[in-house]
Amino acid sequence: MNQIQGPHDLKVRVSKEARLDLWLAAELDTSRSSIRKAVKEGRVLVNGQAVTKAGYLLQDGDRLQVEAPALIQLTPVDMHLDILYEDDLLLVVNKPAGLLVHPRGNNGELTLVHGLLAHTRLSTGSDYYRPGIVHRLDRDTSGALLVAKTDQAHVTLAEGFQSHRFLRRYLTIVQGCLPFAFRRVQAPIGRITGHPFKREIKPEGRLAISDIDCLACSEGYSLAAVRLWTGRTHQVRLHMAHIGHPCLGDWLYGDGGEALGFKGQALHSWELQFNHPLTGQLMTIFAPPEGLMKEALSDYFAYYYF
Repeated sequence: MNQIQGPHDLKVRVSKEARLDLWLAAELDTSRSSIRKAVKEGRVLVNGQAVTKAGYLLQDGDRLQVEAPALIQLTPVDMHLDILYEDDLLLVVNKPAGLLVHPRGNNGELTLVHGLLAHTRLSTGSDYYRPGIVHRLDRDTSGALLVAKTDQAHVTLAEGFQSHRFLRRYLTIVQGCLPFAFRRVQAPIGRITGHPFKREIKPEGRLAISDIDCLACSEGYSLAAVRLWTGRTHQVRLHMAHIGHPCLGDWLYGDGGEALGFKGQALHSWELQFNHPLTGQLMTIFAPPEGLMKEALSDYFAYYYF
């Protein structure tokens, strides 16, 4: 989600009441999501007072101000990085569970971006807060993450993800024994009104397709490989919950229990397949599970080697 920039000082001219997010999106040619983020951060003022709702109704003659975002200091910090592949244009890192990919606020929390900046140069991308980050992984999701070093590589790789030309496959441990060897789940995903990040299955949502292979079942848990044909927010988590087998430890779409020690979703970005932005060569990168995921696979699914 890109930041809406500032400062802006605008005079509202409308013939009737207008929603703040709709009017400002049209006026500044930006997304409503970036406006909602700015409202949440208290950076949008109407007649000198910060508004609390993106749906605030503007009146003709209102004075609307958008303050500049507080810049987060992206200071390089040395950290151990499990680099799976690297060249002059890109790298793929095996992100550990529990590590935030990029800063969310100016709270000083260490993120993967801080470590990447200490390791190499990164593309500027389209967002100051996410240099080099081509696609996202949730904090508690581990595994392969593609990072761009140059702006042109970032554009090319991002287009590949957005057009669903690249393959992404995840490993997940879910509740219950899956009653199939293979299943395709096609269930559209949309936002939940009033919730900043949670999604739901809804008919009017965006197309979302996942292919699920059941690899093994042991002691009431299943190990599955999930291939994404689309890349919606929380897609694996939502689709597994939708068929009645939520990811272990998923506090948002499951029961949040700490089965097998997972305090967040048992989800690992296992395989990335993409075309190299310079040569066009097909690249296939596998990320070996580490930490708690590796332990669970060894203890419960020992005959699978990753």
